[in-house]
Amino acid sequence: MMSEEPIKPEKRSSWVWIAMAAFVGLILGGLAIPSSQPPARGAAMVSINNGKQLRLALQLYAADHGDAMPESLATLFPTYVDGSPEEFAVRDGNPNPPRRYDWLYYPRASFSKAPPDAVVLAAPLATILKPKKRRIIICFDGTSAFASEEEFAPRIARYPGK
Repeated sequence: MMSEEPIKPEKRSSWVWIAMAAFVGLILGGLAIPSSQPPARGAAMVSINNGKQLRLALQLYAADHGDAMPESLATLFPTYVDGSPEEFAVRDGNPNPPRRYDWLYYPRASFSKAPPDAVVLAAPLATILKPKKRRIIICFDGTSAFASEEEFAPRIARYPGK
């Protein structure tokens, strides 16, 4: 019977260090991989978040003004929204040069009496989201959606503004 020599502690610890270095290398390598989301998708998510913040500011404005809505979104700055209108604009995801557009605003006579699924804010143009170009819309109830041009026009016509 052959006698096996036990692994020396020095050799065992060197394997542990090699394994740890490989593990750390894999983690750091994963962090260096760029995001798989295309720029238009990331810009759409930022625009949706901006639109939802503006919708909330509209709701706060209405609460302070007897349920009335402002004539323009510019009224919300700086009292109800920190920052500038340019920061809350719709982004198109084009990296060179990045472009921003003002939201289309559909006010109603009363915030609380508006139908929940009525559009309050909409991107002025269809963003580049595959497979079709879609427009970002924000509704009075706080929901957001992507609507194709064919879906957008009937939604606006269903609930005319003031």
